[in-house]
Amino acid sequence: MKFDRNFDVEDIKAVRTVKNFANKHDIKGVVKKYSKKVQSVAVIASLGVVCTASITAAKQSDVPSDGRVISISDVKAEADVFGTGFDRVSYEEMKGLRYESDQYAKIEVSEKNYEAVLLAKDADEKNKEALRKLNEENEERIRKEAEAKRAEEERIAEEARKAEESRKAEEVAKSEDVNVEETQDDEDVLYIESDSESGTYLGEFVTTAYCPCAYCCGKSDGITASGTHATAGRTIAADPSRFSYGTQLVIDGHTYVVEDCGGAINGNRIDIFFDTHQEALNYGTRTVSVYSK
Repeated sequence: MKFDRNFDVEDIKAVRTVKNFANKHDIKGVVKKYSKKVQSVAVIASLGVVCTASITAAKQSDVPSDGRVISISDVKAEADVFGTGFDRVSYEEMKGLRYESDQYAKIEVSEKNYEAVLLAKDADEKNKEALRKLNEENEERIRKEAEAKRAEEERIAEEARKAEESRKAEEVAKSEDVNVEETQDDEDVLYIESDSESGTYLGEFVTTAYCPCAYCCGKSDGITASGTHATAGRTIAADPSRFSYGTQLVIDGHTYVVEDCGGAINGNRIDIFFDTHQEALNYGTRTVSVYSK
C-alpha cells in the first residue's frame, strides 16, 4: 500500500476503516503467528515436487542419475507455490515491525489531519451560528424600535384628536349656553333705562368683566353675594363699603345694579357680569365714567 502526503477526507476515512478492521481481527498477530509456518510448508512442498520429478525422470531413462541439491532460496524464488499474489515481505522486515510501524505512523498522521479538518469545520459552523444569532438580535431590536416609534406617533395623534374633540365640544356647549340665556323669561332680566343727565357723576372707574364659571367666581352656581341670580346686562360687582347692594350705577349709558362683590373689587373698581367667559375676555379692562341714579 502506498501512502500519499495529500490525503483527502475520503482517503482518511478508508484508511481508518482498514485500520479498524486490522485491529478487530488481529491481522498483525495472525501474520506473525503463521508467516513462518507458511514458508516452511512451501519449502517442504517444493522439495517434494523436486524429488518426485527426479525419481520419475530416473525411472524413465533407466540411467542412474545423481541427485541434485538445490537451496531453499532457489526454490522459493522460482514460483509462488500457493499463488496468493501477496506482496513479498521478508521475515526480517515483518519481525522488525518496520513496515507496519511506518504504515500506522502514516495512518495516525492522517487521522490527526482529519481531526484538524473536522475541528476547523466545527469552528466555522459555530461562527456561522453566532453571526446568525447576532443578525436576528439586530433585526429584533430594529423591529421593536419601529414599533415603539409607531406607538408614540399613534399616541400623539390620539391626544391631538381628543383635544380637537374637546375644543369642539366646548364650542358647542358655549353656543348652547348663549341660546339658553337668550330664551330666558323677561321677568328674570331687569333692564333699567339710563339717564345720565339726571344722575350724579361719581368719577372715573376701572371696569373689568367676569362670568359664572369656577375660574372667575370660584363656583359655578350663578348666585351673587346678595343672593340674586347673576344676570348679564344688570349685575355688577362693586366695593360693598362704598355701594350697598341694590345701588343703580350708570356705565356707558347703561344702568346696572350692584348685586355682587369680589376680593379684588374695591375703591374705584367695578366688575361687570357676562354670560360666557369669552365675552368677559373680549370686554377686557376699561376706564369709564360712572354715574349714580
